[in-house]
Amino acid sequence: MTDVDGLYTANPRTDPEARRIGELADVSEEALARTAGTSAGGTGGMTSKLEAARLASKAGIGVLITSGHLPGVLVAALGGEDRGTYVPPAQRRSAHRRQIASGGPARGGLIVNDGAIAALRERKASLLPIGLVRVDGEFARGELVELRDGSGRVHGRGLVNYSSEECRRLVGRHSSEIASILGFCGYDAVVGRDNLALSEV
Repeated sequence: MTDVDGLYTANPRTDPEARRIGELADVSEEALARTAGTSAGGTGGMTSKLEAARLASKAGIGVLITSGHLPGVLVAALGGEDRGTYVPPAQRRSAHRRQIASGGPARGGLIVNDGAIAALRERKASLLPIGLVRVDGEFARGELVELRDGSGRVHGRGLVNYSSEECRRLVGRHSSEIASILGFCGYDAVVGRDNLALSEV
């Protein structure tokens, strides 16, 4: 919610030809540059709103930028009326992944190496035991854990296939060794790709 009813092609306070943009399919660098300083929407804060909208969009969440001064604007927008600038989700996360991403506090953390982080992000891989560096906290199989790098930055969350004690025994080992180490092998991965939601920031 802001002091204008969306993003415009120019400053509507100074340009009578300015028109409101009903939907912005992609928050590009060009769109951000256009709103720098005194924005195309008529307020200097539009750039930060677009940056926030871009992050939300990448996470699979739609964003509406609209005026906080118009009575009933949210009801109208939710009813399908064109009331602002809508930034649609860039990708749609499944309900399962949305629940992982936002569903309550994590029970522990898996510290992973840079190679594992690159594999998760670039190749959409599962987290294998060889990528583990350390295990923080205590958790059971199937519980929610954070995936962190060595500096503590959180890169995602997932449902873990092994308990904290089992994960500690698997740190840095190959998937082919799981059965000999634990006496069983339920999964090749510590966190499977389908049970993983990566952070956007």
